[in-house]
Amino acid sequence: AQEAAIKRAAAMIAHARRPVFYGGGGLINSGADASHAFTSLVQETGAPCTLTLMGLGAYPARDEQFVGMLGMHGT
Repeated sequence: AQEAAIKRAAAMIAHARRPVFYGGGGLINSGADASHAFTSLVQETGAPCTLTLMGLGAYPARDEQFVGMLGMHGT
């Protein structure tokens, strides 16, 4: 079931007209492996990425795909 869900998600991302990745504190709470996987996914797709306040650090802030933090304390 998990493999099927991953395939559906990959198809949705591949067919999206303007995908944006939005990461949060769950990435931080899940550990470094989750942040590395998120970073790899974002960089492989070439799509822009944003983070919440609690997600800062899960993606390299200096990367050209990072558009900044969103939310009440962000842009």
